[in-house]
Amino acid sequence: MNSALAPLWRASSQEVFEAAPFEGDRTVDLAIVGGGYTGLSAALEASGQGASVTLLESETVGHGGSGRNVGLVNAGLWLLPDELCRTLGDAAGEHLNTVLAAAPDLVFSLITEHAIACEPVRQGTLHLAHAKAGVDQLRDRLGQIQARRASATAGRRRCRGSHRNGSLPWCAFRPACRDDPAVGLCARLGAGCESRRRAAA
Repeated sequence: MNSALAPLWRASSQEVFEAAPFEGDRTVDLAIVGGGYTGLSAALEASGQGASVTLLESETVGHGGSGRNVGLVNAGLWLLPDELCRTLGDAAGEHLNTVLAAAPDLVFSLITEHAIACEPVRQGTLHLAHAKAGVDQLRDRLGQIQARRASATAGRRRCRGSHRNGSLPWCAFRPACRDDPAVGLCARLGAGCESRRRAAA
């Protein structure tokens, strides 16, 4: 990777992970292609349950979107909760809404459990709108969240901010990461995380 284009997280990370190019054959319980947060999380979970895992990455760990994000840990999706249920069906949609709402807690628990040095800071974020249509959508989202018994009061306490027009105090958390959590996750996988780059033909 061109060092001039290296993500800030990798350039400032205290943790370093290097893997030899994958060569030859290997038999494992689970082979994962892609060393972003999804692949790394799957590898960490599977290896924690005793599976043998090999993760293959064509560039470097966190090379794509996972390593070029803005450091936010957000709950939910851009899709409104009701729209998710219409798309997936009520049972699957509500299950995914519940899982996504708890996602920040899972992320921060993994950071703590594996002592990942990424300077995590829990702070609120705001969903903002610049026009009436956006404000209407925020109100719709808030109504849907409240209908699912989400605590708007607890959300305001976590955000520690005023409830103004055009903002929804629905909190996610921002790890102000100087280090690359993807590198930290991969380092905990050890030799199971390998690169396909420069692999022998």
